[in-house]
Formats: sequence, structure tokens, C-alpha cells
Amino acid sequence: MITSRNVVMVLAVALLATGQGTAQPVYHYAPYFTATGESKHDVPNRKEYQLTRFSLAAWFKTTTNFEGNIRRFIVNRGGFGVDDPTLKNPISQNYYICMRYGGQVEAGFEEQNGKDHFVRSDKHYNDGKWHYVVYTFNGNTNALYIDGQLVKRGFTDAIPDTRSIAPFRVGTNSYDGLVKGRYFIGSIDEVRLWNYALDPSKINTTEGEIIYLPFGPDILTFYDLPNANRLLPSGVIDAVKRAKDRILIDTNLLDTSDASASGAFWKEVINAHKRGLKVEVLCSTRGQNDASVKALQAAGINVRRNAIHAKILVVDDAVYVGSHNYNHNGFQVNIESTLRIVRDDVVKKAVDYHNQAFNGTFASLKDGGGDIALLTNGYQPALLNAINGAQKRIWLTEYSAADYVENNNDPMSEVARAIVAAKQRGVEVRIAGGRNFDNATLKDYFLKNGVDYRSAAGETYRQHAKIAIIDDRMVFVGSHDWADITSTTDMTVKVDVSGKYAYVLTETVEFFEKIWPPLPQTPDITPFYDLPKGTRLLADEVIPAVKKAKTRILVDVFLADLGSTADDFWNAVVAAKNRGVKVEVVTNGDRSGVAAGWLRVRGIPVVEKDIHTKMLIVDDAVYIGSHNYNHNGLAKNIEATLKIERDDVLKKAVDYHDKVFNKGNGGDYLSLVDNGGDVEPLSDGFYDAMKKAFDGAQKRVYVTTYTSFEYTEDDDITGKTGVAKQQILVSRLARALAAAKQRGVDVRFIAGRSAHAKTKMRNFLKANVSYRHVSDFANDPDEWIQHAKIAIIDDHTVFVGSHNWDFVTGRGNVTTKVKTTGKYRFLLKETEGYFNKIWGPRQRIAPVCRWTGETRSVSIQCGAGRLGARGNVSSSPALADVLHGTFSDSFVAVEAFKP
Repeated sequence: MITSRNVVMVLAVALLATGQGTAQPVYHYAPYFTATGESKHDVPNRKEYQLTRFSLAAWFKTTTNFEGNIRRFIVNRGGFGVDDPTLKNPISQNYYICMRYGGQVEAGFEEQNGKDHFVRSDKHYNDGKWHYVVYTFNGNTNALYIDGQLVKRGFTDAIPDTRSIAPFRVGTNSYDGLVKGRYFIGSIDEVRLWNYALDPSKINTTEGEIIYLPFGPDILTFYDLPNANRLLPSGVIDAVKRAKDRILIDTNLLDTSDASASGAFWKEVINAHKRGLKVEVLCSTRGQNDASVKALQAAGINVRRNAIHAKILVVDDAVYVGSHNYNHNGFQVNIESTLRIVRDDVVKKAVDYHNQAFNGTFASLKDGGGDIALLTNGYQPALLNAINGAQKRIWLTEYSAADYVENNNDPMSEVARAIVAAKQRGVEVRIAGGRNFDNATLKDYFLKNGVDYRSAAGETYRQHAKIAIIDDRMVFVGSHDWADITSTTDMTVKVDVSGKYAYVLTETVEFFEKIWPPLPQTPDITPFYDLPKGTRLLADEVIPAVKKAKTRILVDVFLADLGSTADDFWNAVVAAKNRGVKVEVVTNGDRSGVAAGWLRVRGIPVVEKDIHTKMLIVDDAVYIGSHNYNHNGLAKNIEATLKIERDDVLKKAVDYHDKVFNKGNGGDYLSLVDNGGDVEPLSDGFYDAMKKAFDGAQKRVYVTTYTSFEYTEDDDITGKTGVAKQQILVSRLARALAAAKQRGVDVRFIAGRSAHAKTKMRNFLKANVSYRHVSDFANDPDEWIQHAKIAIIDDHTVFVGSHNWDFVTGRGNVTTKVKTTGKYRFLLKETEGYFNKIWGPRQRIAPVCRWTGETRSVSIQCGAGRLGARGNVSSSPALADVLHGTFSDSFVAVEAFKP
């Protein structure tokens, strides 16, 4: 697979000319020419290639051990064997580089009488590594350089035979006559020819370079980021330096000043004009172009102006189409995207477009099919058609847009509605807008309809790229802004990336992901997903938060217990009360009576209710999850809690607490149901929301719970109340999981210790979904428990809260349902990663490891199931370290015995 890393890698040129060395060679491009032993690449002969002074260079790589005295040609012109005396007009080799004798590199020429003059390396270079060879002849000295060092020099005043009209050939002998078996086997790249002998310190120069073969693909991507190596500027400056026939430029903005990053480009354009090339420039009438237009005209270049907005450059037989203006911002400041295309049909259309625009009219370019299409006013229909057919993703970058309107005849708004429709049918939509896009009401339309829109406008740079990625089959790159989506003064390339151009998709996706703006560093939801014996994330969060509280601390918790880490929390609560913070606690009196009494003695108002909620409000932050505020919840269990900092959620949480705490209103529970928002606290609405999510799942359902009712086949809740009704409801959830599994959904269920004890439910789930119990992966399940209550549905919903699968609709619980398709996508990734951690490794380790102490040996038997210490090993801290560090994810049993 070709990637942006190896398609275009422009590196800084470091001249390291010392002693007999040369400049450090710089490898610019891949892919490369593959010499199979039967393949070759020809450049038809031109008079300018017939040289008596020259420099010839190539990168090569091979592992072949070439036998005998036969030359295997990397590159040459003229051909060996043509000087055969039996031929009527014998002609000799002009210049060559080859490999001989098992890996030695040789370079040389023949004079007209057929005499060879060459230099050959002592070292062998068939080691499978890339090497750069340069051969120079200045009229009296043959010199061979490899990897920047002189390896051999020879002296002769012979004159190379230039009479052959054989092609400049890569991979074998350029003469197709009598002598066979001259094929090289390996890889060859960046073949170059200069019309003079290079100075050793200048082997990276393009001055006098008359052949350059990078062996690139039909399309090269130039996806530029600010303050990085400027890929397009480096590419087009080199291209203009090598240009032989024409340079045609259509650009909205240009800047030729020496102070501009684009100044070096325009200097080379002027030099090309002086060399006699056809140079034409078309730019917009904007005033900022005035000085540069005058400078180009003063240099004799033909410049015209009209309403052009396209960004096109034609250099000989290559066309560059994209978003780069040929000014300072386009070359140095902006996020930009441009494709270089070297296909005759595409170049012809680009040249025709330029010729018409240069003469005052703009060509209409529609989508005629094919794997590459140039589009002007055909851009909007092609993009709309692609969006309407999208099944997987629509990723867009744009710099500007007009305001959204309901008018069905507005082309931009029609595309916007198609994007929203795609989002509603499940397509992943991402839009990265530039500065001018942010100012349009189109952005508001997308946000209103749940499209993941993010501003990519920077303070010192602009998101100026114009890209669309549709599924894995289509990429658009060009100059069309959405402010004028039907423009003929713009040009965009549509590429079918499902075939030979699949690498363009890879590179475009990589670029988009780099510029896709990250979510805020302080999002309004923060997950606290705790694992035992790790950094206690929630405890580290809530204890300092309580210590800093200014206005209120409201606690609704099943277990409020004392001891260890819990003491730190409750002491901080008491200290907050003593400094004037409003503190109220609701807890389950049957389980937290001692803690409730301890708090009352210290002036904390406590209400004891039949509550199972785990919710904490500190000032304007709400914590909803599975953590009890006891030692197990804060320091031992697998737990999950979300911190939410949103006014709408805060209000519902406070209302819920007030209703439970207020005995004057009977201490009832607030009914919280699913209203369709992106963050919803649920109490008795939990069951309906989760059942609906399970029924609609298409990709995956991952569930954790601590306890459950038994399974029942009874599905009739008529007249049933209490446990009997709840048992039917949770059994419906179990059947929904089984149905999802049967239709191909990946269903995984992790049962906590108490849920696993429900035999019928356990057996039903084991028979119908992927099921695991905490003891399957716990080193010591008696020490800690899987207490988190999580559900992940596809890529769009996460549930985190206190609802177990018993009393699943009970109002004494609160669970948060979060839509993770928009700004909360990060939560999906973190929850999925956490679930995978507690899903646990499945492979048991078999070997027996033995530790010998001073008085006893300890055998560590792996694969024996639960951790059972059958002997006293506490006397060895080193052993404890080994057990914890080496086998913490394994199934470990320990046995102590005397030697």
C-alpha cells in the first residue's frame, strides 16, 4: 500500500561535502521501478541526451548475486554489443551504470572504436539496501560515487561515442540487438541525467538536469499542513526547474515578492520563460494581485485577469489541481490539498480549460464517468449523487459556504439536506469547516440536525482544503467552495478510489484525520472508569472536588460506609459543612445506618430511603454512575461513573435529589424518561430506553451489570407488580440480546458476582450470547467485584449508571444515556477500551515457575484457576512483586512447601 509517508517525502538538503565525498544524497520519492529480469523503461532518444560530458545517477536496491562477466544494466544509453565488427555501422555505448561480479557497481562509456573506459567499485552492493550511485565524466576523469562517497576514479581523455539513437533505458541494455541477458533484477528509482559533470558537493542540484524519472504513480497527493515540510511548494518548484515545454497557471491569488513563501516558485517561472518555455498566467482581478501581475509582465510573461477561482498548474505533461493559491498563504500558512495527475486524458482537459479561460470563457466540465474526472459546474451534481449513495461515511473539509435556505432550487442547500439525510440513515458524517464556513448559517443547520461539525479555523492559519471522502470509493479534491458550488471558474478532481487509486483514499483519510479538530480538552462529560489496584480515578477526583466545594454537596447513594478511602471522602464532606457549604445526604438506611448516624452527629442532614442511586452533586457538576461512597466503591471495585457539567442535566439531577430528600412531599422519586437529547438522566425510563437500543442494534451490544433477577419465559405483565413484573422486564432484555446475536450483532455480557449466581439467567445468556463472569479473569474475585453498569450499543449510545438487572425500572436508580455520534464520540472510544480491559484475556498460562527462599521453595502454578494461597508466602516481598507484576493478568495458584 502506498502511503503519504512513502509517496512524497521531501527532506531538507544537507550538504556534507568533505574530502572526496559528495553532498549527502536525498531520497525523495517512492514507489519505484521494479526490474524483474524482463522489465525495462525507455525514454525515447533526443539529441540533448547524446553527451560527451555528463553525470548519470540512480537509486538501486537488489539482493541478486549476479554471476559471471555479464553487465546487468541499471541505466544506460547507446547499448553494448552495437560495436560488433560484423555490423555495417557499429555504434558504441554512450554512458552506463551496471552491476557485475556478484554485486560490484560499474560505470563507464565506450569510444567510437569500441574501447571500454570504466570505473568499478571494490565493494559489493547487493545487500538489499537502497544505495545512491552517481557517475560523472568531465572530459578527462571518470568518477564513481556511491552513497555520497567517492569509491573509484579513473583518468582518460577518450571521447564517448554519441552516435547511437537507442533510447535512454532503465533495467537492461538499451541496444536490442545481438547481446542478450543484460537485465538487472531489483529496484530502481530517481534516475537522473545532467549535461555536465557535477561537482561532488552538488549532486542534489537540478541545474542542467535533463532527465528525471521518479517512477511515481498517475496521482501524487500534496496534503499540506502549516509549519511542516511544504510538500506542494517543493514539488512544483522542482517541476518548474525541470520543465521543457510549457507552464500554464490558473490561480485566484498570486504573490511574487521576495518576502513571500511563493517568491521562489515565481522566480523559477520567470527563469523558465527566459529559457524559452511557453508560460501563461491567469489570475483574478483582486487588487492584492496588482503588484505581482506588474512584476510578471515586466519579466515578459503573458498575464491575463478575469474572475478565475480555480487553482491549476500545468507543467509539461503533468497537471496540478487543488486548493493551493500560488501566494504566501497557499505555500506557507494554510491547510491545503492538491493532486498531481500525469494522465494524457486529464492533462488534455486541463489544457483545454486553461486555453478557454485564458481567452475569456470557462469550459463546462461534467462527470463523464471513468476513474478520474475533472469537474467545473459538474461538481455539484457529482457530489450530490455521491452523497445520496453514501453508505458508510461522508467526510468533508470546506473553507467557505453561503447561508442555508429552505429553497429547493438552491444547489448548496440541496447538498446540505442530502448530508443530513445520510446522517439520519446511519452514515458517519464529519465536516471540518474553515473560517468563512463558520460564519454561514449552514453550520447552524448541520449542528441543529446532529451532524458532527467542527471548526478547523486556526488563529494563525486557515483550513483552506476542499476535500470530500465518500465511503471507500470516491475522493473529491479541488478549489470549489460551497459559497458558489456550481461555479465554472473552479475545478475539482473526482477520483474513483476503489481500484488502482486506492492509495489516494488512504492518504486522504490520513490527512483528514490529522486536521480533524480534536474535542475540547475539558469536555462537559468526563468518564471515571476504575479498575482495582490502579489509580483511583473517581476518588482522586471527588475528594479534591468536595474539599474545594463552594455552594453545595448533594449525595444520593446506596452505600455510605466508613473506613479507609471512604473516611477521606466523608471527612471532606463534614469539613465542607463546617465551612458553610450546603450538604444533604440520602442513603439506604438498611445498608448505611452506622454511617448515617456518624454523619448526623456531625451536623449533616441525612434521609434514609430505599434508594439504589449513586449520584453526587458538587456545586454545578453531577456525578452519576455505579460508585458507592464506601471503601469498595472508591478503592476496590470495577466501577463506572460520568462527571457531567451541563445545566440541563444539573437541573434534572438537583430536582431528583430534592424530591427524594424532601420528606414534606412524601419523599417520592422524580420520573426521568428519555426525551431524545444527547445526554439523558434516566430513572424509570431506563428500561424502555435500553430495550429500544437493544432492539435496534446493528453492530454490537456490550453489557456489564452486577446483579440480576432470574430468567423467566413468562412474558405477560398483566396484573403483575413488584418482583414478578421486574423479572419479566429483565427477561425481555435478555431475549432482546439473544435476538440481536441471532441477526449478527456482536453481543458480549459481563456478569458480576451476584448476577452470575442467578442460574436460569446465567444459563440463558451463556446459551445465546458471549458471556463472561468476573471470576473468569479476576486474580482474586473475593477481593473485588465487577460492579460497573455499562451498555454500549453500536457506535451511537452509551449507558452508564446504577441500574442493575433487578428492579431495572426502579425510580431509586439514575443512569445516564449518552449519544456518542457527535461531540461525545470520545466517550464511545473510552468506554469501549474500558470494556475490553475488563472483558479480560482468555488464554491461561501453563508453565510452572519456581522461587527458592532461604527456608522454603514456593511453586507458582499457572493455570490452576482462582488464586489460593496454600502456604505462607508473606515473608517474601520479592515474590509478591513477581506475582503482581508478572502474573497479574493470569490464573495463579500459590503453594508453599519445605525443600
